[in-house]
Amino acid sequence: LIAELKYTENLDRTQDETTLQRLPEITFRRNDASFFHSPFFLKWQGIYTNFWRQEGVKGHRFHFAPTFSLPYQSKYIEVMPQITPMETIYLTDAGNYSRFVYETSLNLKTNLWRRFIWPFSFIHNIEPSITYTYRPKVDQSEIPQFDELDNLEKTNLITYGITNYFLVERKGELKELLHFEVSQSYDIDEARRILAPGEKRRPFSNVRLELQLYPLYGISLDAEAQLSPYGEGIRNSELSINLENRRGDYLNVNYQYSPGEIKDLSMDTFLKLLYNWSLTYHLKHSFQYHQNIETKVGLRYQAQCWGVEFAYSDLYNDRKYMIIFKLSGIGEFKGITF
Repeated sequence: LIAELKYTENLDRTQDETTLQRLPEITFRRNDASFFHSPFFLKWQGIYTNFWRQEGVKGHRFHFAPTFSLPYQSKYIEVMPQITPMETIYLTDAGNYSRFVYETSLNLKTNLWRRFIWPFSFIHNIEPSITYTYRPKVDQSEIPQFDELDNLEKTNLITYGITNYFLVERKGELKELLHFEVSQSYDIDEARRILAPGEKRRPFSNVRLELQLYPLYGISLDAEAQLSPYGEGIRNSELSINLENRRGDYLNVNYQYSPGEIKDLSMDTFLKLLYNWSLTYHLKHSFQYHQNIETKVGLRYQAQCWGVEFAYSDLYNDRKYMIIFKLSGIGEFKGITF
């Protein structure tokens, strides 16, 4: 159970009256568990949000999405059928509405592995998989449009991929050294769509590549890229380097790239001081616009179930000094901003 109070201040003051606030948003999740000792499994998700703003539609939204699954595993294959009925109820100042839609999927995968002894001892695990996902089209023209949850598009996809795991033995335990995944989706509806003059079908999604490398303790590298199957090159990419010591201090450097849109470099640092005090630093720089986008420095005190942070933030030259109170399991409350 997670409860949060989210207040967003729009930097464009002329639009601030219509900015949606989530006061509060409560999320309940329950992991897969046997459904009354049957072969079925049940996973719960429920989200309640009170949307508030000075101008525009506001009100309450209740979203329920239980997932039923029936896993099957043999020596050679794993099968996972799932179905998720989703009911969303709106109680707003513009009227009361509801929407029902379901999503179903079928996942098949297998597992192949072999131990190698050259150039060093390691295990190579290969996991090919294929998933079919379907969600029907429903009329959503009358319900309020608060966020992406209110506009669930029809889905008719086949997703296929292969994941490689490289494992090594360290101190008597198997540790992941490298993880490499390649995947792509095929849109069945797009392949069947009636074309207008001059149009071309594009049923294949970008090829998704993901690499995770853990060469030594406290050092990791994450890289992601999406390649166009239609000769348009790299559509977006991201590279992260993470350093962490046994005290919990860490440094994260992240670079994001999207042609013509994003060329951002960010850095996050966390340093433990004395007596539950710590120092945080965040910097985000845009090479696209040749300027720093965001800078934030914080001095934080964390007790067992509460915390307070004194922070300075500079977002697009909007400078703020903040005192932020934190309650474990509830969220953050900005006490004073000036």
